[in-house]
Amino acid sequence: MISKRVRTEITIKKKYDIIQYVESLEKARTKFTLKSISSRYGVQPSTLSDILKKENREKIKKMINNQGLSGSIKRHKQCKYVLTNRALITWFAGIRNTKPDIAISGEMLRLKANEFGAELNEIANAEEIDINWINRFKSNYGISSQKLCGEAASVNEQCVSSWLTDIASEILNKYEPSNILNCDEFALFWRLTPDKTLSFKGETVHGGKKSKERITVLITVSMSGEKYPLTVIGKFENPRCFKNVKHLPVKYHSNKKAWMTTMLFTDYLKQLDLVMNRQNRKVALILDRCPSHPDLSNLENIQLYFLPPYTTSRTQPLDAGIIKSLKCTYKKEIVQKQLSCYNINEQFTFNLLDALHLLQKSWVNFPSSIIINCFKHVGLAKDICVEQEEQCDFHEEFEGLFVKLQNVLNVDLDLAEFVEIDEFVQTSTELETSNIIDLIYSRPESQNDIIDNTDDSVEIQMPPNKEILYSLRTIQTFLQLSDDLNNEFLDTIMKLHSHIEKRIIKKTKQSSILNFFK
Repeated sequence: MISKRVRTEITIKKKYDIIQYVESLEKARTKFTLKSISSRYGVQPSTLSDILKKENREKIKKMINNQGLSGSIKRHKQCKYVLTNRALITWFAGIRNTKPDIAISGEMLRLKANEFGAELNEIANAEEIDINWINRFKSNYGISSQKLCGEAASVNEQCVSSWLTDIASEILNKYEPSNILNCDEFALFWRLTPDKTLSFKGETVHGGKKSKERITVLITVSMSGEKYPLTVIGKFENPRCFKNVKHLPVKYHSNKKAWMTTMLFTDYLKQLDLVMNRQNRKVALILDRCPSHPDLSNLENIQLYFLPPYTTSRTQPLDAGIIKSLKCTYKKEIVQKQLSCYNINEQFTFNLLDALHLLQKSWVNFPSSIIINCFKHVGLAKDICVEQEEQCDFHEEFEGLFVKLQNVLNVDLDLAEFVEIDEFVQTSTELETSNIIDLIYSRPESQNDIIDNTDDSVEIQMPPNKEILYSLRTIQTFLQLSDDLNNEFLDTIMKLHSHIEKRIIKKTKQSSILNFFK
């Protein structure tokens, strides 16, 4: 007698692992069969076929990456209070990240859920969210009761010393310099020039029209000086200057506040973990505790290390000078661009796309030595061999450009004030109910049709082939006639010229016979 096959349900985490494995094979163009995947994961081929359907792949990825659900659950039903669910997990993650010494009970979660439900108009006055909904919420997100041991340590020099003695020394002993990372966000008034800075005097930097022209930048570096791709969060999903543009210089996301959120940061960590998995690297990632930085336990190749509260100025490499130096480099580029426009009698125009290109240029040219020295400055030090980079007096060069622009614009402004004006601008949501409600209503998913109507830039159009080739020949002539000719630049222009010519020829269409009669 044939025994009846026992039905087994697969966890969402296992489904996600299968999808990631199959997609890695597809990207490497490696041939595979459902039978081979079936034997690897112990799943029936018919079940695999369902999991690997395009719509199911996207659904499972969204569950893991965006919703932060526990990987141990097997099925996820759409909950009754969708917005309340998002608000509650955002609040819970913020409390656990910033105030780990506070005990959160099921009853506290229920009261907070009812508060969010009323604010979001998801529950009526007579209705209440019960403890059964809270229990399902806790199960979905892998939340369990834990006993708090001892009292929260007061933040002082002893806290910094304890971090360096215990945690930092453990990281240094366990990981190579290239595998010790630090990441954080900073705010940037991307359109700010010395003449516009004056309008901030007497104003609160969080308010006013000009302060809305800001972005949040996520930056990641390693102890060996490695620079990871930048991620930028803006206010608008479809700025006019992005139209027709197929390749942005950085990764770009959007929400109404231009803030880092738990969802965006979780997605970033998942993607970084996948990169490290492909490179077969185990890394330590040092973070500060803020509401948007979740303590994820399901990362395979990344171990998170959180800095003690209120100590980042002493313990975080990025706060030791890396972020400030990058801002300086970016703002120096803006000043230089403004001066160049003045010298050729051209109006200075600057949009978000220009800002992203300038930010990427600043990051590509950013010296690795500054990154290494900042790690050493906070006590994370190892003997690291790096190639010698050309050093110049950056501050003196920037100051010279700044003085020239001051004379041109006839403004009286301190260089330090220009550089530091956006230093303390908020980059993530706070734990107040109003802030979380505001953020829930401004999720990027609900902004697909939002366009930046305040952007006065012109849509980018593809220039004619003749103009493209003429511009390249002009640059080539300039380099050939320059006294300080750099052969590397000339070779690059020649390669670019060759590439564009081939592209133009490839896209040339055969002439119609009707043209003969014309």
